[in-house]
Amino acid sequence: MKRRVLCIFVLILWGLVFCTMLSVRIEQLMIPEVVLTQADESEPSPHIALDSLFFDDTGMHLYRPREGTGWETGTRIYEEEINNYSVGENQLNLKFFGSYVRYASKPLRSGDEISIKSDLENRDDTWLAIFPEGIPQLSDALTPTTKAENALLFNVTDTPQPFMADRAKSTILLVTELANENAGSFYSLSDVKSFLSQLPLLAALLSLSLFVLILWIYSFILSRRAKENRAKLIFHGVLGVLALLAVPLILLHIALPSSL
Repeated sequence: MKRRVLCIFVLILWGLVFCTMLSVRIEQLMIPEVVLTQADESEPSPHIALDSLFFDDTGMHLYRPREGTGWETGTRIYEEEINNYSVGENQLNLKFFGSYVRYASKPLRSGDEISIKSDLENRDDTWLAIFPEGIPQLSDALTPTTKAENALLFNVTDTPQPFMADRAKSTILLVTELANENAGSFYSLSDVKSFLSQLPLLAALLSLSLFVLILWIYSFILSRRAKENRAKLIFHGVLGVLALLAVPLILLHIALPSSL
């Protein structure tokens, strides 16, 4: 009985430590990266670019950064009340000056912790734009290299990173189309390639977990004759510890694109 309890306890302990390290890394990867914009205080009335609006199933949203307090530490975003701004013809009219979120690497929710990107790296990229309801009017900033019925492919040079779908939307479409929540979906093929390049590391993490599980099952069988198999059990324990130490090293090298 004691043997079974000890073996189960060791497995549960290993799993808890593994899941804790995994959850910490997932939480880091899930933090949205954002670019801020500010209303020009030299203007008589505050306003910002129209593409600062975010859309989801519940409607349009405007977000402001704020330092969290208590349990919610770090820089977080909060939704601006809808009566504090209005949609103009080519701009967003505000009641208050200050900083607002303009672009984000993934959908936002009020209260989310964010990472503000000020110094952006540039690289060449390929954007895929999909328009289920038909291709709208495009701006003159980019010319599509490939065109399908409801999709366009763009080769862009020296574009800021990380990829943010709203920034691509603002570049490709006319300003009159930016307030349309059904204006299409935008993807970075470079981010897709980057995601695929991380699959071996994810597979290694899964393989490591399966290896430890198989090792535990074998050790559980050997533990029936613990005295005779003492050396093997110690060796298996060392392997289990080494496997656990390898987990943070693998997690540290996993860098999934924020947009995906």
